[in-house]
Amino acid sequence: MSERVAEVGRGITLTYEREGSGVPLPLIAGLGQQKHEWHDGLIAQLVVRGYDVVRFDNPAALWPTFADLIDSHIRTAESRSSDAPNL
Repeated sequence: MSERVAEVGRGITLTYEREGSGVPLPLIAGLGQQKHEWHDGLIAQLVVRGYDVVRFDNPAALWPTFADLIDSHIRTAESRSSDAPNL
């Protein structure tokens, strides 16, 4: 199964994997769960039963990127330095 990317609008990109053919069956993960956490054995059984299995990463549960972390620290440092004159 290969990873694919879909632009879904409003700057949101989903990565997903699709396997099988037949009746589409999207696997919707719970909070904090990503596509790789669905067991491959389960996917194989669903495919054998005639499903087109689609599993995707929940964008709300993704870890921040390194650039996001750096940006966050810079903004925090800048806000603290602007408070210095008030001390």
